[in-house]
Amino acid sequence: MRGRTEGLPGDVIRRLLGAAGALALFASACSVGPPQPSGVKLSIGVDVPLTGPEATSGQAVLDAVNRIANDEYHGRIEGLPLTVRRFDDSANNRRDPAQGQRNLDRMLADSTLVGVVGPLNSDVAAAELPIANAAHLALVSPGASSACLTRNASTCIRPPAELRPAGPNDFFRVVASDDLEPAALLQYATGTLHATRFAVASDGQDYGKAARAGFEAALKKGGLSPVLTSDLDPNSQAAADAFLADAKTAGADAVFFGGRDAGGACKVRLRMQGPFGTTAPFLTESGAMGATCLKDAGGMAPGVYSVMAGTGSVSQQAETAARVLLRAVTAAVKADGGNVPAREDVRLAVSRSTDPRFDLAGDTADRVFTAYQGQATGWVPAAQVRL
Repeated sequence: MRGRTEGLPGDVIRRLLGAAGALALFASACSVGPPQPSGVKLSIGVDVPLTGPEATSGQAVLDAVNRIANDEYHGRIEGLPLTVRRFDDSANNRRDPAQGQRNLDRMLADSTLVGVVGPLNSDVAAAELPIANAAHLALVSPGASSACLTRNASTCIRPPAELRPAGPNDFFRVVASDDLEPAALLQYATGTLHATRFAVASDGQDYGKAARAGFEAALKKGGLSPVLTSDLDPNSQAAADAFLADAKTAGADAVFFGGRDAGGACKVRLRMQGPFGTTAPFLTESGAMGATCLKDAGGMAPGVYSVMAGTGSVSQQAETAARVLLRAVTAAVKADGGNVPAREDVRLAVSRSTDPRFDLAGDTADRVFTAYQGQATGWVPAAQVRL
């Protein structure tokens, strides 16, 4: 997702996992399937952060993969014992792309490992992709949403082709790319919040200006035009008040602001109370979705809205990724006469998935986003948006 760690806000994760957490943690600690015989076996990897601040999301992914392997495949694929191997892509208590690369080296040294669920984050995916691609190892991500992983843009540091030196695409994701956030946010704002006239601004920083440009492009594509545009320092009450007064005069019934929560983006929401009251929505991209935003918005937090790629549950997304990979492994094992398949055979089978379908770049055809509303207690899922 754009400008923030993929996964979900911590309070949302805790709410979604709920009481099932203890049972899931027990399941993840167990080896998948019966004890392995000395004969033929196969394995898949799960590459996610399992330590540090993102460990909750990573553990949810691992637990989900183990559930699918145990409950739907009973620890075997076409008679072959199946092992789920866990790889922590965190180092020194934070996720680390270099650790992800080291994990890939370990995976490739295991001839029984034929595919991976993960990584969860886009920076780790960008680091791992060239290594995995050279070995035709399929990566099925439940959360890495950066558009630069699949499509070229002027803001991309490395074009997608550079991440795939061997040619055939081996990266697939079950969440939509983050460059579709503006379209999803606009669809929610017009269809659910019934906003029609938008004042659009940013903090003038690179991320904020890119977010503003994306929302303006979505407006244009939807046949709309902003009633007012501006760049301003959200930490300046005078600047925010002047912009909001002009927005009200221009007839705006919603405000979009591009910026990060750490940069004070949501302080503009607090200043809306004077000219707009409490009902006009304040829209922002996922880069502002954090505890700081809600703190800065104060009592006006319930009118803050944003969107994030996916269903709102990292566990559900991981289950989808696991099913995609294990169906592909099953097809490849059958095609190879019950033997451990070549990694290329698994990669090819993933590319032919029908639930969900993937385009040639590995993007899912299921372009689902979750809209979130700010509350005093945290970010709360409000609705799903399908593009």
